[in-house]
Amino acid sequence: IGLALDATGNLYVSDWRAAMCVKVFSPDGKLVRTIGRVGGRPLAGKYDPTGMFRPWGITIDAQNRLWVAEYDFAPKRVSVWSADGKFLKEFCGTTWYGATECAVNPFNPRQAFVTGNIAELDWEKGRWRITGTVWRPTDPQALLGPSDPSAHIEFRRWQGRTLVITYGLLSASKMPSQNKLAVSLDSD
Repeated sequence: IGLALDATGNLYVSDWRAAMCVKVFSPDGKLVRTIGRVGGRPLAGKYDPTGMFRPWGITIDAQNRLWVAEYDFAPKRVSVWSADGKFLKEFCGTTWYGATECAVNPFNPRQAFVTGNIAELDWEKGRWRITGTVWRPTDPQALLGPSDPSAHIEFRRWQGRTLVITYGLLSASKMPSQNKLAVSLDSD
């Protein structure tokens, strides 16, 4: 659990359980508010920056903003929130997986797959952002998915669709022709 105090004595507690948010308690122990979407970000699906996943280290800065470091490797993330709980910004990466575990979609070079996440690439500004999660480890021993030294990613066109085929990390996922996030995955 992460714990922090603000200047007025409110206690901030990170909640890893089903709430996946930060709870704020008054000095007399009453719940004042929650910060972050209750339930957090989904294990797979569209990326929502207003949700947290395994909120861990927390602190309050001199401007009374809450900083949250998440205990997750895909993506590694620190988020910043206003005193009233509004999402302000996030910092994701940069880490080893941004290079060795990344595959740019050859049919859409503005999209990449990064250790179970889908990223939108902005080549002009030199920036990227997570737009979805295809797979997320739920077991501490499964940081990168099922172990397989021959893991790699391929992109194929088939019947008007882009297929993302991976060995070792995922089995296969279908991407619609519009290159939007596919929520469902094939099991084999």
